[in-house]
Amino acid sequence: MIRSWPQFARKMSTANSASLTNLRELFLCGVEAVKPKSLFDGRHSSAGSIRESFLHDHKRYHVVGFGKAVLGMAVQLERHLGSRLSGGCISIPTGTGERFAGEAEFTLSPSTAIEVIECARNNLPDEGSLMAAKKIKQIAHSMTSDDVLCVLVSGGGSALLCLPKEPITLEEKLQLIKSLATAGAS
Repeated sequence: MIRSWPQFARKMSTANSASLTNLRELFLCGVEAVKPKSLFDGRHSSAGSIRESFLHDHKRYHVVGFGKAVLGMAVQLERHLGSRLSGGCISIPTGTGERFAGEAEFTLSPSTAIEVIECARNNLPDEGSLMAAKKIKQIAHSMTSDDVLCVLVSGGGSALLCLPKEPITLEEKLQLIKSLATAGAS
């Protein structure tokens, strides 16, 4: 039985510390489970099905993608497909390459077939995101029955893949986004 405040506080502090440690470990396990490397190297229950989906050796593989986590996904896909990867384009936030420079899980091979476009500074569409959208659209339209298109998507796509429908211009879309943000939309 706890008879004093210091005893109670000490017991609660120990219990809270253990709970926080357990929660932190649970969180880190969850994060690790969804990392692209984990999905491809067999540490995840669906890894086999992911690998099996790339058994079309006679096909040409292309990758397109957009989002904050797409670079890591593209790296794993490139490593898995090797020479079967024919080309592609990914759109990632400005500064991503610099942020992860030197980290193997975020470094495409020097001879990569994947074009990387960094754009959408401050999470706003720009000329780079327009260019990325056009390239990705062109790649998608060029697919034949001999091709497989791998599409990688994560958060941030609305700014990273911006292709306004004519007659709307990029400038008009950007102005609308800014007006909505000023009015409290998120």
